[in-house]
Amino acid sequence: MEIILTILIIAVVAGGYAIKRLNDSVKSYSKGYGAEAGKIDANTKKLDEIQSQLAQSVEISESIKRDIEHGAWRDRELELLKREKLEQYLLNYYEAIENLSRKMRENFFYDETPYDKSCEAKLSMLQKLYLPELDQEHREYLIVSANFGEWIGDGLKELVEKRRLGDPKPVISSEHMDKYTELLEKANAATLLVEAKAKEIGRSINVA
Repeated sequence: MEIILTILIIAVVAGGYAIKRLNDSVKSYSKGYGAEAGKIDANTKKLDEIQSQLAQSVEISESIKRDIEHGAWRDRELELLKREKLEQYLLNYYEAIENLSRKMRENFFYDETPYDKSCEAKLSMLQKLYLPELDQEHREYLIVSANFGEWIGDGLKELVEKRRLGDPKPVISSEHMDKYTELLEKANAATLLVEAKAKEIGRSINVA
């Protein structure tokens, strides 16, 4: 009986020791697992932050890209518009130069051939709105046009006076027509200035 009791006591003690070891092991594992879980959780949060920052960077990059593309598109559209208006300006300019002589023939020689009398207004509009680079050159043209207008006005006064004196269809005097050549030379000089500046503007557009 004593032997059996001794064996039971040993078994209980051993069992208690084993349970304590098991409990210690569980606690140790739990602490280790908790620490590792904390590390995993921290790393997961860092990964989420990195992904969020990456998403923001991508969004910012796309926004910058869109802005650059929009700016490049806008610059391209402005270049095309500038080229188109420059072409229109030159076409109207050559028409306006031709009109100086047409006005002369209409008023002095009874030429009723129709022509575009609004091209000078369109010319000035194009220059003011789209081609500030041509300020000086366009001003030179306007001076030439004004001189032509003054000359034509003086010629009309001469014709009116001749009609008053009884000539139903008077002819302009050669003295008055002698000034025509000088006026044409000034018109040609203004045209050279306009063409040179237009060429400069065109090259700047092509380079851009």
